[in-house]
Parts: sequence; structure tokens; C-alpha cells
Amino acid sequence: MQKSTIWYVYGKVLAVQVFLILGVALGVYLLVGKAESASTLLGGASILVGNLGYAFVARPSRLTSKSGSGVLFTHVLAQATKLFLVLALMLLLLSSNQLAAGWFIAGLATALAGHWLSLMLAR
Repeated sequence: MQKSTIWYVYGKVLAVQVFLILGVALGVYLLVGKAESASTLLGGASILVGNLGYAFVARPSRLTSKSGSGVLFTHVLAQATKLFLVLALMLLLLSSNQLAAGWFIAGLATALAGHWLSLMLAR
């Protein structure tokens, strides 16, 4: 895969996630209220931060001229970074007792659905 192709996939994943999160948060705002909408946005943002962490660690400049095991290690490290960021943000935000937990989880689910949807459409 060329460098521009990798950034195209990363960018497409993030763009689809942002679009879906904003759309769902707007719907929640119109139907339920501001606090629930903010919780939805923060849930989606947790996944987005994790994906940005993955994209930073697995950026193309770190993958060029490496062996297969080096590339695999970089992606495992990127996945661990993503998992750490998402779980740390979830713990921090949910322990604040300021969120509507159900809507926070809806934001997480929306971002994850956007991730898989964007990869299905990445052709």
C-alpha cells in the first residue's frame, strides 16, 4: 500500500466517524437535550482520540523500509495505544459523574459503527 493510500483510509475512517457522531449528537440534542447530546459527543470523541493515536503510531513514515515483523510490531503497538487511550478516556469521563452514561455509550457505538462502515466503503 502506498503512503497516500494509507492516509486516504485513515482520513476516510475519521471523516465518516465525525460525520456520524455529529449527526447522532444533533438528533439527540433535538430529541432529548443538551446534556445527553454532550455525552454522545464525548463518547464518540473517545473513539476518535483512540483512532488518532493509532494513526500517529502507525503513520507511513514508521512503516517504510521495515521487515514484516517490524510492521506487525508497529501495528500491535498502535492498537495498544488506541486501546489505552479509549479506556483511559472512558474511565476518566465516566468517573466524573457528569455524563448520561447511556448516551455516552451510544456515542461510542456510533463511532465504532462509523469505523466499520468506512472500512466497508473504502474501495
